[in-house]
Parts: sequence; structure tokens; C-alpha cells
Amino acid sequence: MTDARTEILARIEAIGVPAESTPPRAYRSKGSLERGAVVERFIERVRDYRATVHRVETTAVSTTIAACCAEQHARRLGIPPGLPAGWLPAGLDTVVDHGLAPRELDALDGAITGCTVAVAESGTIVLTAAPHEGRRALTLVPDLHVCVVSEDQIVELLPEAIERLVRDDRHRLPLTLISGPSATSDIELARVEGVHGPRRLVVIVAVSVQSGEADVDLETTAASDSRRDAGVVHVGDRLDDREPEPDATGGESLKRFEETLELAGRNQRTGVGDGKNSASGLGAGSDLEPAAGEVVPDRVRNEVGGESLEQLRVAARPRGLEHDDAFEPARVVTS
Repeated sequence: MTDARTEILARIEAIGVPAESTPPRAYRSKGSLERGAVVERFIERVRDYRATVHRVETTAVSTTIAACCAEQHARRLGIPPGLPAGWLPAGLDTVVDHGLAPRELDALDGAITGCTVAVAESGTIVLTAAPHEGRRALTLVPDLHVCVVSEDQIVELLPEAIERLVRDDRHRLPLTLISGPSATSDIELARVEGVHGPRRLVVIVAVSVQSGEADVDLETTAASDSRRDAGVVHVGDRLDDREPEPDATGGESLKRFEETLELAGRNQRTGVGDGKNSASGLGAGSDLEPAAGEVVPDRVRNEVGGESLEQLRVAARPRGLEHDDAFEPARVVTS
């Protein structure tokens, strides 16, 4: 053994084994809001994601699902094998998912499921593939997801949700965390929905009759959704005051947006961070079912006016999107 090697090993040995220490956990682990305020915050945060929310009594879940499906023009919906029978309205065309193929899932108008727990602070719904939730593909491939959340499933903070998952021995399962409809803004700040999951999310919060706080007035909810959408920033909005402009696709607004793109190019920014709202955690990626990947490209083509994304190139100049036949199409690599 050389002298240098001996010296290095001696230094390492002199360090010794560090004493075990508990990492600091200064974050909040317990909520402080009253039960009613927790439910209200969850509804508020979910609506902020541009999802539709209905708060109803548990006895009105079935009729609310029927009204939502009619409003969304959804006639044929997939359901997990363990979905409570009392949730299903009479006359609704449902297909039980006993391993439907990707194309069969894509042919559905939507899916109806429950959830395991929900987080008010972030407006997040947690699925664990329980019998009333179904497998992950059922809630990723169809374009509409109707999710029933009981008020007793809503906790204020994420640590409280994790604690409940551990209590119910569901923390080792691949979890799907859903915060609003699937959306991304990777391409030049333009929001594209439905890339990684459903474009439309309807959440039905079922409260007990004793609470007396349920509201099945769909017109009131729709009006609330309209007010919420009024504050959403779209392409062409002023980026400094986040106020929607009249005629967001008009000449003046579009010119401002193009100038923003030009400035971004000067700073050599190639894009913006992924704004996906529907994500998978604790097992996402390698265990992700391949069903969604086979049908998502068709949905994306619909988002850009029927044009294949592989044939489009984002120009660095203020002319927006333009065709380039010489541009090499991107290759999709699946694992």
C-alpha cells in the first residue's frame, strides 16, 4: 500500500461515524383551520385550476353526476369495478373497466371515480388505485374525469394526507396526485390542455346532510366558474398586470405577445417550465401505464387545429408558428 493511499484511508478512518441526527422539519404538519374552512379552501383551490366544482349533499351525488354528464355532453363513461352503485344515475351508459384497451378507453366520453384523500392547501386529489378509483389509465386516457370527494376525505395539509395514507397502509402504492385538469405551457407560454391527462376535471364534494352547507345550484356554480375564468391569463394578455385583454387574439394583443417572445429569445430562453397539473408520484414514470401514450398525440393535434405537432416549428421571429417541411420531426421514445 502506497504512502498516499495509507494517508487518505487514515484520514477517512479518523473522521469516524457521525452521530445520528434528525433532519429539521420546520414545515407545518398539522392544519389549524376549522372543518368548514378546510372544505371551503379545497373548493377554492380546485376552482383556481379551472376545474368545475359542485358541493352537494351525499344523497344528491347521483343526480349531480347526471347533470354534470349532460352539461359536458358525456354519454358513455368508464367506471372502476368498486364504484358505489348509489353514485350512478339511472340511464347512464357506463362501462366497467376490467382491463379496457387504450383505444377503448380513449373512445369513452369520460370516467367517474372516487378518491383516497384530498389536500385543501394545494387543491390536490390523491388516487391510490383503490376499488372505487380504478387503475391509473382510467383517469388518464379519457378526456373527462368526474371525481367524487367526501368532505371527511379532505385534509388541510399534505403531511396530514401522507399520515392518512400511512394509517390506511396505502403509502407504498403508486400514487397519482391530481391538481386540476392536465395542462402544460412548455411551448412559448401557450397553455395546452389534455397532454398528460384529461382536459376537463369535475369535482363533486359530497357533504353530510347535518352540515347543511351543500349547494346543488349548477347555475350558481357555472357563474362562479365564469368569474374565475375571467381572471385567467391567456395568450395575448398583458403579462405585467395579468388582466385579460379584449380580443386576446387581436392585432394589438398579439403584437404584445410577439414582442414578449422576441425578448425571451434575446435572453436565450428556450422555453418555460412545465406546468403540468396532473402528476404521478411515488412510483411515477417506470410504473406508468402505457395506455395514455398511445392516444395523447391525437388529442394534442386537436388542440392545435388538426395539425400534427411533429410538422410544426416555433419560429424565433414574431411570426408565431410556421410550417417547415425541412424540419426533422421529433422522435417519441417510449420505455
